[in-house]
Amino acid sequence: MQQVELIPYISQYESSVTDFLDDIVIEIGIKSNNPFSQKKRLDTIEKHLKHIDEPQFYHTYIARLNNDTVGLSINKIDALISTDENEQEYYIYNSMLVHRIYVANTHRRQGIGTQLLKQCIIDAKSTPEITFLKAKVSQKNQPSRGLFSKLGFQEKLDQYMDPLFILRLTDY
Repeated sequence: MQQVELIPYISQYESSVTDFLDDIVIEIGIKSNNPFSQKKRLDTIEKHLKHIDEPQFYHTYIARLNNDTVGLSINKIDALISTDENEQEYYIYNSMLVHRIYVANTHRRQGIGTQLLKQCIIDAKSTPEITFLKAKVSQKNQPSRGLFSKLGFQEKLDQYMDPLFILRLTDY
């Protein structure tokens, strides 16, 4: 397993993260051969960068190896909306979603995804009131399904959506 440096995202890494996301977006099939695809690629990168800049809801970690960004995880604090006896809405923060984990194609199967997911667990456990960490994983994404299962997540099947993997933090 290759040991990488996991660091919280700060703006000094924006250029490196943008380049990394550009490579990932191309890998997942959004090519830049025509103007429409190029716009979609840039919109996808911009959307991820927007999330990164909302630290009250998104916690982002960068995997660095030899001064290169080789992985990225984005956790999203999920808020449940509830109402009190006066019908006033308020938020309950009791779960965190593993929003994205990306590892560069050239660095996959080297333990980087595991390190990023373990950091997501540490992050969730250190956030007050968070009791669950969850992730939506495509039925087709066998490597990710295996990773989540290996780290103790329980798969909850849904006949209409991709399975949800849930880790009760008190069990970890």
